[in-house]
Amino acid sequence: LGAAVALHAALAAVAKGAPDSPPGIVLARPPLALARLAAMGSCEIQQQQQQQQHRDRLEAAAAAVERGWEALEQMELDTGMNFSDGFGILYGDGHGDSARAAILEGRRAIRTEVYAAALRGYRQSMEPSGAEFLQTLGHKRQEAMANDAYGVPLTKQCQVLLLAVPGDADHPVEAAQQLAKMLPGSECIVATCPQEARDNWPRQVAGFLKKAWMKEFLAKRTMPQ
Repeated sequence: LGAAVALHAALAAVAKGAPDSPPGIVLARPPLALARLAAMGSCEIQQQQQQQQHRDRLEAAAAAVERGWEALEQMELDTGMNFSDGFGILYGDGHGDSARAAILEGRRAIRTEVYAAALRGYRQSMEPSGAEFLQTLGHKRQEAMANDAYGVPLTKQCQVLLLAVPGDADHPVEAAQQLAKMLPGSECIVATCPQEARDNWPRQVAGFLKKAWMKEFLAKRTMPQ
């Protein structure tokens, strides 16, 4: 859910020209559904119907969990769908009973109203956008550095870092690579395994954000007179 929500919020801020629009965002393990949605553009009626059906299922799941975890779990059994994130990356292809039990136990620790709100937020972030809307992140804005103290122009653009790791069918490497092609000026880092991701991603994210926010600082700081 995190990558979809972060992308949705950044797009909205940049599209509105908000002064606090982010200078950079990190999309860690973006889902395949997000990449497919972004690739639609002027999508066909059948694709639109499929996306609407998915949004309807998310709303039904949110309504179910508001009645209790048992209602959501029964819905998952009846439909064969799963409304938890992370099965693949945590357990690979061996989704046995113990793996499911571990996921359900951790999920039940979350308050039902919080989980319902997360599902509805995910649903709202899936409103049709298409590749044209994604191009919004690539808009370059010319600003005078340091409030025109020296009149040095600075080009601002929301930078995007995509992180991916193999082993999760719902969040495949291909999804990050597809989004990287559609997001101007983006960077895609693919770890070879979860352990490499844990070892390297914190440093790589820190370096990316430091560079992105440095441009923001240069644009807004007050230069000595």
